[in-house]
Amino acid sequence: MLRSPLSVANQLLKIFSRDGTRLAGAVLEAMAQRGMTGIFATHLHDILELPLDRRDRIINKRLAIEQQGGSYEWKYLLEDGVCKDSLALVTAARFGLPEEIIRRAEDLAEYIPEVGKLRNEADTSQRNEISPSGPSKGTDTASQYKQDTLEDQQQRELDFQRAVSLAEDLTGQASIPIPPRWNPPPALCNNQSCVYMIQLTANPPKYYVGETDALSQRLKKHRSKGEPWSTSRAVALPVADKSEARAWESRLIQKLAQGGFRMESISDGRTLRHL
Repeated sequence: MLRSPLSVANQLLKIFSRDGTRLAGAVLEAMAQRGMTGIFATHLHDILELPLDRRDRIINKRLAIEQQGGSYEWKYLLEDGVCKDSLALVTAARFGLPEEIIRRAEDLAEYIPEVGKLRNEADTSQRNEISPSGPSKGTDTASQYKQDTLEDQQQRELDFQRAVSLAEDLTGQASIPIPPRWNPPPALCNNQSCVYMIQLTANPPKYYVGETDALSQRLKKHRSKGEPWSTSRAVALPVADKSEARAWESRLIQKLAQGGFRMESISDGRTLRHL
């Protein structure tokens, strides 16, 4: 690898934290000394604390994330900076990891130091001033704001999973997730009756429940209203026909309201339709 003009080092020695950090740092330094061009991906953040030679050739990059209305969107682009938060809990909750596991992971956080907690603040400040790829002024404030909103995001994830579980238990149907800005799968776009639920990215979040035979057009109409609708996510529950969809719509609105969820509208839930 060290003789190649272009190299990729991915998650090198990530299992053994202390020894792995030293060895990975030595490899990174050797790559810089040899004038190599490449990508060095790692979770070993303490590499940033090592007195590596030729740091002028080491540029910190991270994957860009866009935050809008309390939700996060992975942009799949590189930008300057250091990734200090993997958003692991947000991702785990979004893809259905059980709520009790997410809560237990939050409880265990106090036993694991945060990335950068053990670093000397003065050294960090000095490194940021001399490094051309370091964070700009105001990074600490922005980082704190991001941490606060991350906690809100985690709570929204848990709240959303509770709402989805309630909808699935009530209807006996498995829900189909529709992330922000995504279109529904084709199976839901061809005159398929369904009940759908939208989580609006307020704090705390609000929910909207509707029914339709044309989910793609209905979501497009909702999202055209702008924030928070444009960045909202949804789930759909297919049903047999429109009359059944209307019945489940009214029942689900009532159940969510009774469960303490904030509803954008309860007008269709005031009259309980029969199945």
